[in-house]
Amino acid sequence: MKASALFGAGVRRLVDSNIVGVFLWDLDGRILEANDAFLDMLQYGREDLVSGGVRWTDLTPAEWRERDERATADLKSTGAVRPYEKEFFRKDDVETFIFKVAVVVVAGVFLLTRIPWEKVWNAIKFLLNFC
Repeated sequence: MKASALFGAGVRRLVDSNIVGVFLWDLDGRILEANDAFLDMLQYGREDLVSGGVRWTDLTPAEWRERDERATADLKSTGAVRPYEKEFFRKDDVETFIFKVAVVVVAGVFLLTRIPWEKVWNAIKFLLNFC
């Protein structure tokens, strides 16, 4: 399912702006859709995504998996997850720190950023005001 089918034009502009990395995922670990900012941060190309070679569960270092399991349980029970810090492996197997990860509005959307979360939140609010 495309993010554009789930969200309005404001969120689509946020995804397309590439000021934050965004990906749509499922509970089985598949990444269904991702913007260029996300793919660039982790050094993957669109062809990696289309081929099914990018799974968020495989990108997660072992020390973060318990936190992801708790977040997934929260998501299943309440429909939301509080933002939390996370790391992912890049394509070259180097761990990259992401300041905060947030599951937004509908299950399965991560916002990823390396800049201070407050600046990202202000940019998100600005973009969403133009819905």
